[in-house]
Amino acid sequence: MKKITILVGGILFGFSGYALADNGNNTDNSDVQQQIQQLKKEINQLKSNSVDNDMSSRKKVNTDVLSAVHIDTDAPFAKYSSSRLPFSILQSRNKYGDNSLTFGGYIESDVTGWNGDQLSTVGGGSYDNGWDLSINEASLYTVANIGHYIQAAVTLTGSSYASPEVRDAYVTFGNLDSFPIYLTVGKNRLSFGRFADGGPWIGGLTQAMFRPGHDTVSANLGASFGSIETNDYNLNLNLAVFQTDQSNNNKANFMTSAFFDFDNKKVNFGGSLGYIYNWIGTGMGGAVTAGAGNVVTEDRNGIINAEAYFGIDNIFTLSSGWSGSTNREDYSGDGYFGAWYVQGDIPLPVHEGKILQGLNLGAGYQQAYNTENLPFALPGDESNNGGPMVLGVEKEYLTYLSAPVFSKNNLVSLEYGYLTLYNGQHTSEVTLDISTYF
Repeated sequence: MKKITILVGGILFGFSGYALADNGNNTDNSDVQQQIQQLKKEINQLKSNSVDNDMSSRKKVNTDVLSAVHIDTDAPFAKYSSSRLPFSILQSRNKYGDNSLTFGGYIESDVTGWNGDQLSTVGGGSYDNGWDLSINEASLYTVANIGHYIQAAVTLTGSSYASPEVRDAYVTFGNLDSFPIYLTVGKNRLSFGRFADGGPWIGGLTQAMFRPGHDTVSANLGASFGSIETNDYNLNLNLAVFQTDQSNNNKANFMTSAFFDFDNKKVNFGGSLGYIYNWIGTGMGGAVTAGAGNVVTEDRNGIINAEAYFGIDNIFTLSSGWSGSTNREDYSGDGYFGAWYVQGDIPLPVHEGKILQGLNLGAGYQQAYNTENLPFALPGDESNNGGPMVLGVEKEYLTYLSAPVFSKNNLVSLEYGYLTLYNGQHTSEVTLDISTYF
């Protein structure tokens, strides 16, 4: 552009000099002036075209970037069940298109106070009363659609007392819009159970003792069958082989599970059934084999999980479930061990505005059997090395109020939990939980 301006300026200068030197010829001078004006018009046109082309290129680049990078605030990844994260994200992959990059995040902040009997914890400590203010989770989700049939995901997680780490890292091959079969390979929580017990912060008994952790590396072959036209039901089947997180347990392990969901915006119901061949090394809270006073052995034991729920939209939801062992153990009194729960949620009538956007009341009861020697993660003192564990929790009572405040993706909850042990001791907790999704 600068070269064109200099060149044309030189031409104008030359014509101007010629016009001044030939004052005697008015006709020629007039012709020169007309040529100068014509050249000025052409220069202005060249400048205008250059600016238009530059803005058009910038607009195209910006459009391409916006169409490829997303933050989904309508359905943040952290709101999906962590037990079914790869499948849930795969279901929504075509919202973003091929060759796209999507981000999401989650921050959970808690103020917890606890009080009760002095309990002896796994590791030799004690737990009685106190309070804690912590960011208990800060997670960043990154999901990339690589072409039409590959999806890769990485989740980074940290807290106010733990450095960030890669919690999930997996690749899913498949596209449910094209074919119902898919394969997920990587590090993530196994697709086993719903574990709908527990509150916004405190874990339920089945959840805390029998939900797999995030450290297993698995290959999960899945299938999804559902209504294409109305999208009101889905059947999800899974078969996985996996590597546990313990080097001394390098043996073949597998899991199988089935999930069914129905929701026509009036009535919703569903259920799940799953089986894990060996719970040792899966990251289940009850399968911890180390720590003072802990007598859980590394003998193979299978775990079965069965859960169901039923609800009427905007009226109530009722959930129930059970998880238990397939073998008897010395540490369970030569009996089978497990836990079950029942839990309900109802929306409360409230004037919804810009600040308060809803209100929900929840309550639940859980009971374990033959778990005197199984560890349970206590809800208080989380910032002390990830929280203490205690043996022999038998019952849990909980209730909570939850409300979206300022946004549907900012959930503020007040929770009360009460735990009793087989030996008659008890402890309770009150937590103000703020969970922000983006």
